[in-house]
Amino acid sequence: MEVVISLGVVAFAFVGLLGLIPVGLTNLDTAIDATVESQILQHVGTMARQASFTALKSDQLDLNPGQDTRFSNRPMADYYFNEQGEMLTGDLAAQQKNYVYSAAVYSAAGLPLPGGTGYLNQQVATVRVLITRRSAPGILRAYSLYVANNGLSQ
Repeated sequence: MEVVISLGVVAFAFVGLLGLIPVGLTNLDTAIDATVESQILQHVGTMARQASFTALKSDQLDLNPGQDTRFSNRPMADYYFNEQGEMLTGDLAAQQKNYVYSAAVYSAAGLPLPGGTGYLNQQVATVRVLITRRSAPGILRAYSLYVANNGLSQ
């Protein structure tokens, strides 16, 4: 009799623990996205800092100008990344076939700071990065990177 009661108590406890699994998996998925997005931002930020300021002002990080045909008011993806946040290389067709995350990147000099009334110094470029995950194309995460003039003119 004691064994049956013990099994009932353990089963009741396991039912509660099983209910926590979906919450844990959702949190894990969110943490993975945040980690990979930060790696993508580091990569794009490094490219922006290594580019000439003239190239940033003329939006040369935007490799695919134009609008995404699936979503209105969304630029085309410029860079494609795998599940680890590493940029894919090779031909564009292979990148578009194998990507997990995509990033649309565009830049301009002198855009206003969010919530501010004034403009940035013309020696600071704003690089906007829009990241989308292939499995959730409707979710768009937007980030801004501010890059100072590094003195490179070419």
